[in-house]
Amino acid sequence: MTISVVERAIDISAGLGTLLENCLAPTEPITSLPGRYKTAILLQLLAPLSWSFGLWVVYPALSVTGNACLSCFLQIGASITASATAIALAATGTFFFLTGMLLFVSSLGLLASNKNAQAERWLRWLGPWKPKWRDKLAEPNIPNEFRSILLWTLFVSLFLAVLLIPGIGEDREFPLNQFFDLWGTVWYFYIFGVGVTAFLLIYKRRPGGYVLSLILSLVPIGMNVPDLLGLLPPSPPTLRTSILLVAGLPFSVIGVYVSLRALRYPRAEGEPGV
Repeated sequence: MTISVVERAIDISAGLGTLLENCLAPTEPITSLPGRYKTAILLQLLAPLSWSFGLWVVYPALSVTGNACLSCFLQIGASITASATAIALAATGTFFFLTGMLLFVSSLGLLASNKNAQAERWLRWLGPWKPKWRDKLAEPNIPNEFRSILLWTLFVSLFLAVLLIPGIGEDREFPLNQFFDLWGTVWYFYIFGVGVTAFLLIYKRRPGGYVLSLILSLVPIGMNVPDLLGLLPPSPPTLRTSILLVAGLPFSVIGVYVSLRALRYPRAEGEPGV
């Protein structure tokens, strides 16, 4: 019994030593990523700008009733003002909104692709403007320790995100007739989709999942801190909501650090290109 405990302690110490060596290993610049990853990051930046602009354009012509909460879902209603101006705004806003979602789905396809030829198929809708990558950079040689840490941090982050749904752990009401609350509801589902995709890609050992993990880890830091300070509508968070927001911040910081280390980890010498 004593021998097995000692052996287990030795195994844990060896694992921690390996993880420490990986964390302290020299890194490569993140710009050395394959070209399709850079394009995917660009699309990830453009997508929320496009659908947010579309939502802003269509909002004056849109009449939304109800609150964003789990028990109020069936009570949400929406209608468009019957006028030529409103219809024009709705058409323009819908175009930008759908374009943003198309950019988002395309970026996920690029990050999930194993090869450049496979990634190019996700951008066929661009026609003659479709990018073509000729780089032969190898995929990042990411240690398994990084994968394990990020799977746990993503799981906890997604679990806390579910708890922050109004009606579960969020005590505030978010009336959808206010633009920021309507935008925030769409933003929540958008980021939750990023997190679920990141978890699945990392689980499948696809390096593109680490890009999404970095995005998911940065967003709570940028949104939860102003919310805790009472700078975001509709009102400052309650004590229970504040505890959930604070609980997620350490995991976000860990996610940012480990994701960056994973993406910048040196590639194996002689490894074939992608």
